[in-house]
Amino acid sequence: MELRRRNNSYLVFACTLALGFLICMPVTTHSLIRGDCFLPPDEGNCGNRLTLRVKYYFDSTNDDCSEFLYFGCGGNDNRFDSFEECENVCLFNNGF
Repeated sequence: MELRRRNNSYLVFACTLALGFLICMPVTTHSLIRGDCFLPPDEGNCGNRLTLRVKYYFDSTNDDCSEFLYFGCGGNDNRFDSFEECENVCLFNNGF
């Protein structure tokens, strides 16, 4: 499968090789639907430098996941433990 971005949505294509030709057909259009993914990164409101942890947030302006430092409590739900989790939830929406 292949993803193509168009107007904040992604067209999912299924491709196959038949008789020496690559044939691709759109399977579905998929939008970014999780509202938390549009929140700004929030480092939280407690802790100190000893409790800082690297987390990831979805940057809806750039349609990409980025690192930020999190204090360990508070904040919002646009916070993920890994780059892959961020992509799966906000960009590929659980597997697309």
